[in-house]
Amino acid sequence: MVGGVVLGISLAKLWYLQRVVNHEWRGELVFSQWNYGALMLCDVAMVLILWVMLWRRYQITLVRPMGQLAEMITRLRGHRSQVSTEILRGSCEDIQELARATSALVNQVNALITHGHEVGQRLLETSHSAFAASKHQSTLLSEYVTASDVMARNLRDLVMTAQQISADGQAAVEVASRTMELAEQGQQAVMLVAQSIDDIRQAFQRNSDKILALGRHSEQIHDVAAAIDRMIEDTKLIAFNATIEAARARNEGRGFGVVAMEMKRLADEVCDSTEDMKEVIHEIQSASSLLVLGTEEDMNTVSHGARLAEDAGEVLAQILAMATLTTESVQRMASATHQHIHASEQVLHAVDTANQSTRRFAQESTQIAVAAAELSLLAEGLRQLLVRFGGEGVWEQSS
Repeated sequence: MVGGVVLGISLAKLWYLQRVVNHEWRGELVFSQWNYGALMLCDVAMVLILWVMLWRRYQITLVRPMGQLAEMITRLRGHRSQVSTEILRGSCEDIQELARATSALVNQVNALITHGHEVGQRLLETSHSAFAASKHQSTLLSEYVTASDVMARNLRDLVMTAQQISADGQAAVEVASRTMELAEQGQQAVMLVAQSIDDIRQAFQRNSDKILALGRHSEQIHDVAAAIDRMIEDTKLIAFNATIEAARARNEGRGFGVVAMEMKRLADEVCDSTEDMKEVIHEIQSASSLLVLGTEEDMNTVSHGARLAEDAGEVLAQILAMATLTTESVQRMASATHQHIHASEQVLHAVDTANQSTRRFAQESTQIAVAAAELSLLAEGLRQLLVRFGGEGVWEQSS
C-alpha cells in the first residue's frame, strides 16, 4: 500500500511538471520549483515512514518475541539440572503441570514462528512492490528527462530565433524611422513646390490682367482712330466744298483754293498715319490675344502642376502616416519579441531546474530501488532463517 502511495506521488509530480512546461498553469510557473520540491519531500517522507513502520513491525513481531524466547531457553538451560531434580522429586501433578507448561510454550513458539513467517512474507511482498514501483518510476523519469532535454534544445533554438528576429526588427525600426524622416522631408519639399507654383500662378494671373487691360486700352485707341477717320472725312469734305467755292470765285478764291488743297493733303497724311496706327493697334490686339491665350494655357499648366503637387503632398502625407504606423508596429513587434525572449528564457531556466530536480529524484529513486532490493534480500534471509528454525511447513502453508 505504501509503495502504491509513493508511485502515486511520483506520477503526480510528472503530471504537474508536464502541465507547467506546457504552460497550462501559467500562474504557477514561478512557484513550480517550490511545489516540485514539496512533492519530493513528501516522497522522501513516505519512504522514511515506510522504513520506520517496517522496522517497528520487525521489532514488535519478531525481535522482541525472539529475545523473550531466547531468554526463556537460556533460563531453562541454566536451570536444567534443577528442573530435572525437581521433576524427580515432584509428584505426577508437577510433571503434568510441567508438561502443560511445556506444551503451552511449544504452542507459543509455533505461533511466534508462524507470525514471523507471515511478517516475513508481508515484508517480502512489500519489498517486491516497492522495488517494482521504484523501477517503473525510474523508467518514467528517464523518459521524462529525455523529453525535457529535447524540449530544452527546442527552447534554446526558439530563443536564438527570437533573438535574430529581434535584431531584424531593430534594423526594420531604424529603416522605418529613416523612411519616415525622408517622407517628412519630401512632404515639406512638395509643400514648398506647391507654394512656389501658387506664387507663379498668381504672377501669371496678374500678367494676364495687365494684358487684358492693354487689350482694352488698344480698343479705346481704335475708337480714337475711328473718330480721327471721321474727322478726316469731314475735313476732306470741307476741303472739297472749299475747292468748289474757290472755282466759283475764280481769281478771288484762288487763295482759298490753295488752303483747301493743303487741308486735303494734310487730311490725306493724317489718314495714312491713322491707317498705320490702325495696323499697329491691330498687331497689338493680335499679340495681346495670343499672349492672353498663351497666358491662359500657362495658367492651366500651372494649375495642373499645382493640383499634381497637392496630390503628391497628399500621397506623401499618406506615406508618412503609413510609415508612422509601420514604425509603431515594428516597435511593438520588437517589444513583444523582447518579452517573448524573456519569457522563453524563464521557461528554459524552469525546464533546466526541473531537469536537475528530476535527475536528483531519479538518483533517489535508484537508491530507493537499491534499498528495496536490500529489503527483499533481508526478507529472504529471514525466511530461510525461520525455515531452518523449523517452520518450513508453516511457511509453505502461509505462502
